[in-house]
Amino acid sequence: MSTDTAQASTSYAAATSLPAVEGTEPDRCALDAFRIAIASKLIQVFPSITLSQAYTGVDYSKKDSDFTVALPRFKLGGKPAEHAAKFKEAFVSDEWIESVETNNAGFLMFKCNPEGLARKVLTQINELTTNRGQDNEKEYGHSDIGKGKKILIEYSSPNIAKEFHVGHLRSTIIGAFLVNLYKACGYDVVSLNYLGDWGKQFGLIAVGYEKYGDEEEMKRDPIKHLYNVYVQINKDLKAEKPEAEKKDFKAKQDESGVAESLKPQEDKDDDEAESGVDAAARAYFKRMESGDEDSLVNWRQWRELSIKQYEEQYKVLNVKFDEYLGESMVSHQKQVEAVTQLEKMGLVSDSKGAKLIDLEQWKLGKAILLKRGEHPPISEGGPNLVR
Repeated sequence: MSTDTAQASTSYAAATSLPAVEGTEPDRCALDAFRIAIASKLIQVFPSITLSQAYTGVDYSKKDSDFTVALPRFKLGGKPAEHAAKFKEAFVSDEWIESVETNNAGFLMFKCNPEGLARKVLTQINELTTNRGQDNEKEYGHSDIGKGKKILIEYSSPNIAKEFHVGHLRSTIIGAFLVNLYKACGYDVVSLNYLGDWGKQFGLIAVGYEKYGDEEEMKRDPIKHLYNVYVQINKDLKAEKPEAEKKDFKAKQDESGVAESLKPQEDKDDDEAESGVDAAARAYFKRMESGDEDSLVNWRQWRELSIKQYEEQYKVLNVKFDEYLGESMVSHQKQVEAVTQLEKMGLVSDSKGAKLIDLEQWKLGKAILLKRGEHPPISEGGPNLVR
């Protein structure tokens, strides 16, 4: 707790005859004061409980009351119901708490004094709305509980060259809310947008752009045009696959727990297993991974244009990010180091030439780290190309 918070808590306690509790701000949050009032009553009846323990045990109720205390958490010994009855017998209402009810499980359910609650909350809102902080902002709704602390919040994270959809909107709204909340509590907040900006799909888009790309459409609406290109080239990809493969798309698992559709194919070489579009996309992305400038030019342009368009959309939502990072910043060397570390930890096994990581204990099955004959990890991170 900061010095300012401690002084404010002590000052408020002195003005209201409530004891000061570390980590609380009753001068800024009236409900803290009501919790302290309940905690004070608890330690009077049960002296073995400290004020801090008692305060932590005062929870907000979900229904039928304002606050709840579960006496069994304090391990008082004996029967919880008897302890609850003892507390109710000693209870006296005051300006803070109007009543308490109990149950056989040893729970205490408190209701606030409605007049006192309304008066204290409205008075506090009035005072803090009138007061101004160092940045000349109204103090109501602000706190310095996070002063000196730093937090990183990563959210939204759309995929480059694909349209912003409702799934990203949900993450964006929740993330922006958390950023504003932590800033209001005094934290130094870094908001990060970690983009899906790397992978074989960019090789697929590049192949599609050569066939369906239009510079004018690209200038008019880059994300929409690249998405349309992606959809069209995927149609070409599906059309090239055998009809039988389309029908039998459901994955089957072998004894090792690896999906049949993901298992290394020993009876086919890579060229036979891939269609013309798929092979071209893989070849293009391999050139990107190797740092081929001719292959990276379009990718850089698409990334830049996508971010600019996303920023326009974020402005409508009143959202701003401190940093835009992405999968492309994870270097090949870092991926190799990660695989090596997992091997040292004994988490990697071999299956027909592929390297698997066993996640069975978390009910996540087995995932492929490296395909048969493949050296770079499947996650396909980039070689720090955007720095």
